[in-house]
Amino acid sequence: MKGNLKLLFIFIFSFAVFNLNLDAGGFVILENNKKIRCGECPRMPFYTLEQKSQNVNIDIQNLRAITTVEQTFYNPNNRKMEGEFFFPVPKGAVLQKFLVWINGSEVEPELVDANKARKIYQDVVSKYMDPALLEYSTQDLYKIKIFPIDSNAKQIFKITYIEVLKKEGKLVEYNYPVNISKRHPVPIGSFDLKLNLRCDENIQTVYSPSYNLEVGRKGEKKALGGFHADNFKPKTDFKLYFTIGKEELGTNLFTYKYNNVEDGYFYMDITPALETEELEVIEKDITFVLDCSGSMSGEKMDQAKRAMLYCVRKLNENDRFNLVKFSTEAESLFKELQPFNAETKERAESYIGTLVARGGTNIDEALDLALDVEGDPQRPYMVVFITDGKPTIGVTQELPLLESVQRNIKKNNAKIFTFGIGDDLNAHLLDNITDLTNAYRTYISAEEDLELKLSSFYNKVSSPVLTDISISFNGVEVDRIYPYKLPDLYQGTSLQLFGRYNNWGEGKLLLEGKINDELRKFEFDVNFEKRSEKNDFIPQLWASRRIGFLLDQIRLNGESDEIKDEVVLLARKYGIITPYTSFLIIEDESEMEPPSEGDDPTANPSLPILFKGANQEALVKKIGKEYDKMKNEREGAASVQSSKEIMNMNAATSISEITPGQSRLSYTDKKGNNKSITDKVMLAQGRAFFKNGLFWEDIKLQEFDTNLNSKKVEFASSEYFLLMENEPGIESLLALGANIRFLFNGKMFEIYSVED
Repeated sequence: MKGNLKLLFIFIFSFAVFNLNLDAGGFVILENNKKIRCGECPRMPFYTLEQKSQNVNIDIQNLRAITTVEQTFYNPNNRKMEGEFFFPVPKGAVLQKFLVWINGSEVEPELVDANKARKIYQDVVSKYMDPALLEYSTQDLYKIKIFPIDSNAKQIFKITYIEVLKKEGKLVEYNYPVNISKRHPVPIGSFDLKLNLRCDENIQTVYSPSYNLEVGRKGEKKALGGFHADNFKPKTDFKLYFTIGKEELGTNLFTYKYNNVEDGYFYMDITPALETEELEVIEKDITFVLDCSGSMSGEKMDQAKRAMLYCVRKLNENDRFNLVKFSTEAESLFKELQPFNAETKERAESYIGTLVARGGTNIDEALDLALDVEGDPQRPYMVVFITDGKPTIGVTQELPLLESVQRNIKKNNAKIFTFGIGDDLNAHLLDNITDLTNAYRTYISAEEDLELKLSSFYNKVSSPVLTDISISFNGVEVDRIYPYKLPDLYQGTSLQLFGRYNNWGEGKLLLEGKINDELRKFEFDVNFEKRSEKNDFIPQLWASRRIGFLLDQIRLNGESDEIKDEVVLLARKYGIITPYTSFLIIEDESEMEPPSEGDDPTANPSLPILFKGANQEALVKKIGKEYDKMKNEREGAASVQSSKEIMNMNAATSISEITPGQSRLSYTDKKGNNKSITDKVMLAQGRAFFKNGLFWEDIKLQEFDTNLNSKKVEFASSEYFLLMENEPGIESLLALGANIRFLFNGKMFEIYSVED
């Protein structure tokens, strides 16, 4: 594309407005072709300055949010430059203060109303031939003239703004868009985001669907959050939801439904209060099983012992516990589960202090010893199993080991949580054990902190409040809910559900679970909307969980044509591109006739080809090996890697978790440039767009009658901008590119650029 608009600043500031799908962002457009203090300077292409760092601090107290952003940029050009700073303001935002500093000096921005702002945006899009700004075209904006932008120098920008967040029911939303240019994201050298949330009422849920936000709770009314990334290419904006209330068991429902014909998608979280009287913490039984074989010697053993001490000391009053160590043989501290008290705590601490690493790995005997427990129906039984190796002593074959586990858990319904350390593991065995007992697995690399991982896990599962959970809906039809097997609910955690719904309207969620073997029933009002396009993160997260579940079935139980075909269908539709799904897609495409170089770029859309190039054979071979390793290898680094990646997909709660293995999808094009398959995929309005020749094509066109004529509109023409006026909501699709085919409100559109 000629004359691409490149944005100087990709720092973005947003005002959260519930029930409005609005973005906002600060950016600078460079006037590079002006001969600024340089009489003979040549005309220059438009550059995006390198962003060295971006630090975002979000301080929310009740409904008042103060956002402070500091960014450092570098101008590598050998001349001074001039630009204009723009800051779109969402409609309806209750803005209390907006301050800007450039290199330490405060500057005064000019506020431009929405009508004038729209003309500015259209002029920018027409001049620079890049539609990325169209999403902001209906909003007021601030602007600041910036000169000089010194050559070979850093520019430090600091913005502080204060807003009043809106609340609907119990739910509050905060939005901080990070990605201005959807098609040309520029890596941010170092990105840090910190959240400090305080409320007068109890905080129930803190959730980000876009970033993998680490959240720590500081009592009922305070939460802290953080996210860090280096060389960060943001693909989506930062969204935060939190709920406030006093319910013992709180629920939130989010829906997405593109039209009245297609199925809708929903996300629901169910969260117990941190401190509760009705949902008292359940008394539990737990056995810690630690691998003490020779390979655990050194720092691994030291960390494991410290983690075991932490877990024992955090046991609740009236819990019962035991410790099992294993190497060549297995032994337990107590002959049977013992109540947690001062005496047993002291004995456990002393026992842990004597543990040393030596000998082989007798997993069979260790599990037999841990599972030789008569279950108490009033107490859930958990086994925490920690190992860094494969079975080498006793029964070493996977199938007999699993059969033994299956026999043993019949008497206690144990849930076995596995912790695999390093790569010298039988991940297939550990994953089957957790799947068999409806628990989950954790893998810890040599670089990670075992003590931190294990203590973090135990903090989550130490206080169960509801076990043996089941759910049903009245008044609305739902299907394919994930997680497929519902886990127990623990204090300080949420049960996060993703599913689809077939009809719409008001209904009831019926939830059942056990508290100390007493069946408890809960009923919640729900409303599945007839049309809701705001929460477009839900379809991809649902698809990630569905694909993760299917890939796990392939990995653990073998491949079938039905499962492969569904993975291909889902990966295409929702843009879930991983080393495993992309191989299946390309394999599927091998039977198709790809478009030739001479094809008419304005012809009717064909099935998007994920990859076409000189090195297709090499790439297919490369990712084919990845798929085969996932499918066939039971032990070693590849097995551990695929288990971790598929587990993340199967439990994804944020967009950042849906497409693991991106770094392994690179290839070299005909010109010798490094590319990635993921460059050919974008997401908008809940579905995927694939690059097919010159055009970005909407995956929904495959479901549409392509014999119907599409409305063809030249990019940046008067008809193009009139289309925006006549089709509200189309802006986010137009922003994807100057050559794009898509479906909107039941009609086909083709936007084309005569310059390409």
